[in-house]
Amino acid sequence: MQHVEIPNELINLKRQGKLEQGDQVVFAAIKKYMNWDTRECYPSITTISKSLKCSRTKVLAAIDRLCENGLIQKKNNGKGSSNSYLFVRTEFDNFFEMFTESFLKIDMPLNVKEYYMGIQQFLYGKDSGVGRCTLSNSTLSEKLGISKLSVKKYNTYLIEHGFLEEETTSKKDESGFPVIQKNFDLTSLQQAELWARAVTQQVIQNTSDIEDMKKELAELRA
Repeated sequence: MQHVEIPNELINLKRQGKLEQGDQVVFAAIKKYMNWDTRECYPSITTISKSLKCSRTKVLAAIDRLCENGLIQKKNNGKGSSNSYLFVRTEFDNFFEMFTESFLKIDMPLNVKEYYMGIQQFLYGKDSGVGRCTLSNSTLSEKLGISKLSVKKYNTYLIEHGFLEEETTSKKDESGFPVIQKNFDLTSLQQAELWARAVTQQVIQNTSDIEDMKKELAELRA
């Protein structure tokens, strides 16, 4: 299934103030064109800005920050030609979240989309079609490098558009208040099929590993 892998390191860089709100979505919008063999792609600034429904200025500024932080390398191919982008392999490539191209096409504000992209790594039960998160708004604010007001604002948008439901649980937080569980509808977010396939592939891999272990054990006993 067509998807884009986004290193979790982008969130750390944002928390450190090295990336700004929306840069992660721009990174994803470019990377979806990447050739997996060469790790290069050539989308124009116009193509990127139109797909994200944002200004060329915002895209160009995001690309500059992504380059400054060593996440991509940009090559100017001359007047009339699109820039080429090389996605540098780093140690952070092993820790990433996957997003379908259908998710990237969802019509929602960039800041809200990036909020979900950041929160996905903290969800559990994703293979069930619902991603659950019990982290408080304050904790999410700290982990994602955004204000508590922004977290509340983005949650409200997602709730109003049918992507999120909040559930009051019987558990208590450290202050004695009920824990609010956030339930993300992964089908509406176009992520459900991706996680279902990932689980299936893991089961197949685990089964194969078990069979290999059985063979090795049989050989040792022979």
